[in-house]
Amino acid sequence: MKIEIDTIALGRAIAAELYRLQQAAAAPPEITFATAKQFAKIMGVSLRSVREWIARDLPTVRSGRLVRVDVAAAKLWLSNGGANGAASKLGVAAARKVALRSIGGGR
Repeated sequence: MKIEIDTIALGRAIAAELYRLQQAAAAPPEITFATAKQFAKIMGVSLRSVREWIARDLPTVRSGRLVRVDVAAAKLWLSNGGANGAASKLGVAAARKVALRSIGGGR
């Protein structure tokens, strides 16, 4: 019994699997904790805004002088309006941008 192999289909399947593996390896890891500067870049806002949010109880982890923002909790905090509507202090456009990015929208 002779088995015929469709080499073109096999080649395409191998190429597709290699592409999938390369994309998975190239995807940046999710940041769990970030500095204020990193979080500002993630959210597309100024460092000053992030520092104001930290003063208004943005979820952070502190160890001495070291402060890290809990990214997932902070996005949830912002999407819920923050402490006393902290996002509203940014102005309408910036608050809209933050809300969209916190739920995965925007660019």
